[in-house]
Amino acid sequence: MEYVNRTKMSLALYPKLLEAKKAGMAQNLIENVIQSSAEGYPFPSNLDLDHPSPDDVAPRSQARYMLMALNEEWSFEKIEQELIDLEKRRH
Repeated sequence: MEYVNRTKMSLALYPKLLEAKKAGMAQNLIENVIQSSAEGYPFPSNLDLDHPSPDDVAPRSQARYMLMALNEEWSFEKIEQELIDLEKRRH
């Protein structure tokens, strides 16, 4: 069975998406890229380690972290650490 490493794909795209956002790329196009590359489903997850986000009943997905990071213009190091931590909590 094939496996797509969505963490690596998201991290490879993040700097380009941030650059595109700053250059005025439409939000819906940014969201399309995120939806096609980052994991949008927040499970499987250990809810003891990966608590639901304050604004939802489920933990944040990779896609939600990517969108939040782009909207708040996080550094690459911050989004990298968040996605690596998320991956550790999920495995």
